[in-house]
Amino acid sequence: SLTDMLNGLLGIFKEESFTPCSLVGVSREIIEELRPVCNVQNINLEFSAHDNVQIQLQVALFKRAIYNLLKNSIKAMPDGGKISLNFFKEKGKVLISIEDNGPGVPPEIQDKIFEPFVHGRQSGTGLGLYMVNYAITTVHKGRIWFNTKPGKGTTFYIEIPFVQELDSTVDK
Repeated sequence: SLTDMLNGLLGIFKEESFTPCSLVGVSREIIEELRPVCNVQNINLEFSAHDNVQIQLQVALFKRAIYNLLKNSIKAMPDGGKISLNFFKEKGKVLISIEDNGPGVPPEIQDKIFEPFVHGRQSGTGLGLYMVNYAITTVHKGRIWFNTKPGKGTTFYIEIPFVQELDSTVDK
């Protein structure tokens, strides 16, 4: 099926191994990369971490997922706005939220936003959120969900367990 084919394509990301890293450090790198675009578009990008969490991640894939979510928020607010990236430590888990005050997710795509080839108002492949979902749920064994209000904004939530059971059957 098409989904199997896409998962096969996404499987090329699997070569990376899990590395313990600081979520704050990883986030700062992403934010520095996006800061110039935000400045041009008059977007206030804020970041707060309540703890500097060390967590096992496939770093490149995780960074790409957070980057995609932030980039979607930026694209949704061509006339400026505010984005907040926050981390909280919960029992055995990290909770990440990405909140924007953009136009919100159009109602007609809300329940299929993580499926492949779903487009919001932006151009693109329609694979961005599919890739994000894959990276968070399949690779990092986490969860992702969102709340959105038309004209008020959208918040994406990501929950990732601290300890990844490393799959010893995967060839390194």
